[in-house]
Amino acid sequence: MLYLSAEWFAAANQLLAEHTPVASELCLAVSVTGGPAGNCDYRMVLGPDVVGYQTDDSTAAVTMHLTWEQAVAIAQGNVNAQQAFLTGELRLDGDVTHILGHAKELNTFQDALAPLRENTRWR
Repeated sequence: MLYLSAEWFAAANQLLAEHTPVASELCLAVSVTGGPAGNCDYRMVLGPDVVGYQTDDSTAAVTMHLTWEQAVAIAQGNVNAQQAFLTGELRLDGDVTHILGHAKELNTFQDALAPLRENTRWR
């Protein structure tokens, strides 16, 4: 399945459904440019009611902007999102304090997707 396709999001949400949401509302919008199917916008939701991806038009307090190549590197576990932010390869807009203190939860979210890596096409 192609990374960030509808099929990939469905498989990812099955894996993430097993995880306990954080107590507060935590949603991070992601905008990926330059993918094989064009640009892709989605949200990573970690609480309070669900953990998973949403591809509807709802908003989030923080938006992460990155290229397809950077998104793939992070998803493959080759690059840490915090490192990409510090090097300027990932840009954050909005109320960044919304995600401060949630690095552990964001990393757990990413780690939970490891089983998808071997079945994912990256291009």
